[in-house]
Amino acid sequence: ALSTRTYPHVMCSAWVLRNPFYFLVNVALPNMLFAAMAGLQFFVDVDKVADRASISLTLLLVCASYFQFSSSLVPRLGYLTILDKHSLWCIFLVIVMVFWVGIIKMVRHHTALVDFMAASCFAGIWLLSHG
Repeated sequence: ALSTRTYPHVMCSAWVLRNPFYFLVNVALPNMLFAAMAGLQFFVDVDKVADRASISLTLLLVCASYFQFSSSLVPRLGYLTILDKHSLWCIFLVIVMVFWVGIIKMVRHHTALVDFMAASCFAGIWLLSHG
């Protein structure tokens, strides 16, 4: 009797509750800390370019690796999630710090003041984006 009837549509609903704490602790928090650690280069003397670059480039490698790892924790989607955007923003902050190593070396006068202003801007941007 059921095979002779046709139904134009079927409506289903489901209630799903997701606990984001796991992803906040295992993905967002480490990315925040990696981006914050990029600011450690401001504590290294401006003349020690190799030391500054090693901090930034190592953190960039860590961020890229961790982004690859964290993408394996979530299902594949055809769009960027908030978590992906947050991770990419943290990687962008580290990339900016990599470029800053070369930019500050080109500054001839008042390098300490310029570096302090850049450190203040970095801290402000980090706090605004993560606070």
